[in-house]
Amino acid sequence: MPDNNAVPAEETTSLEAAEAALDRLATKLATPPLATQIRRLLPKIERALEAGASYAQVLETLRECGIEMPMTTFRSTLHRARLKRDREEGR
Repeated sequence: MPDNNAVPAEETTSLEAAEAALDRLATKLATPPLATQIRRLLPKIERALEAGASYAQVLETLRECGIEMPMTTFRSTLHRARLKRDREEGR
C-alpha cells in the first residue's frame, strides 16, 4: 500500500534547498556589523601590524576568513575602532 503522506523526491529537493537558503540567510543576518567585528579583532589586528604585517596583508587575512570590505572601509573602520577604544580607556 503506497504511503499517501510521502513527499515526492523533487519536493524534498526543493524543501532541502529552501532550508539551506534560509539557514544561509539567518547566518548572514546574524553576522555582526563590520565595525563590531573590527573592534573585537582590534588587539589582534594591531598585534599583526606591530609585527610587521601591512594593512593589505591584514585585510587579505580577514577576507580569507569571510570578512569582506574595501581597503578604504577597513582603514576608516580601524581608525574609528581605535578612537572608540581610546575614549573608553580615557586616553
